[in-house]
Amino acid sequence: MRNHYATLAEANLRDGDRGEKPHYVEAASAAEQLPKLYPDGPDEYFRAAVFYARCVPQAQKAEGKAAGDKYAARAVQLL
Repeated sequence: MRNHYATLAEANLRDGDRGEKPHYVEAASAAEQLPKLYPDGPDEYFRAAVFYARCVPQAQKAEGKAAGDKYAARAVQLL
């Protein structure tokens, strides 16, 4: 499952329309599952934080600075 969520997040961070939700929202949703798989595993929190950080510029471009800040704050929280 770890690889599934990581691959899903990675795929959604690539350019292109992914459907109803913006692709970075889908990437963050997949990344959010990683720490849930291994709550005591620091690697999963780090991996999720990296995906969230990669969502920041896309969210800022699509929705503005406040949206990007939301993803940045979650990345820091995961770390």
